[in-house]
Amino acid sequence: MKFLFLGCLVLGALAVFQPLLNQHIAQYRGLAFAIWTNSFILFLSASFLLAYIIIFEKNSPAIFLIKSGSFYWWYILPGLMGLALVTGLPIMIRNFGAFSTIMAFLTGQIFTSFLYDAFTQSHSLSFSRFAALFCALLGTYLSIRPPT
Repeated sequence: MKFLFLGCLVLGALAVFQPLLNQHIAQYRGLAFAIWTNSFILFLSASFLLAYIIIFEKNSPAIFLIKSGSFYWWYILPGLMGLALVTGLPIMIRNFGAFSTIMAFLTGQIFTSFLYDAFTQSHSLSFSRFAALFCALLGTYLSIRPPT
């Protein structure tokens, strides 16, 4: 369990470095090139993963196995959300700086996950969760307000 939590911290760090690197790519080669490069690398990586799963199906974790069924229109939403992140975060970093952008990004994640847990997962709305949400909102406000 501790290893998984460490994985969350690493993913959080990647969520900071990816838009920073994209912002630098956009500065030197253009945002369209950064988006295309991200999409191409994701496509190649996903293709290799899919090929591995098809070839070594018996050794693959169950969550990776392909199941038959219908294709629903909303299956495209995660890809479009990824495009919005890859496109929007470098623009925000250029305008607000890395710290304020990531604070707002994380606060958006915290607020959305707070609502998701409360209304779909039946997690209790405890005082500590409200306090954590308030601290995130306060931290974001403090990071974006003009210096006095």
